[in-house]
Amino acid sequence: MINTRVNEIRQTHEEKSFVGLEEKDGLSTDDLITCISQLKNSGFTSEQIKNDILINLGYKINSFPSEILELLKS
Repeated sequence: MINTRVNEIRQTHEEKSFVGLEEKDGLSTDDLITCISQLKNSGFTSEQIKNDILINLGYKINSFPSEILELLKS
């Protein structure tokens, strides 16, 4: 996340689409679901997770699978 943030500050960071392939994205859909669930159980809101965490991973929010988007609705 630090590298993404530094690149964003430098204005060289471009959001990319999440494709759901662990070897390409660096994390799997199941890993994301687990992390989001744990963050929500720790008191983070869906908006905080979307705006403060997922955005800083460098992915477009609308490119995440429907399971993740559904999890972030509640």
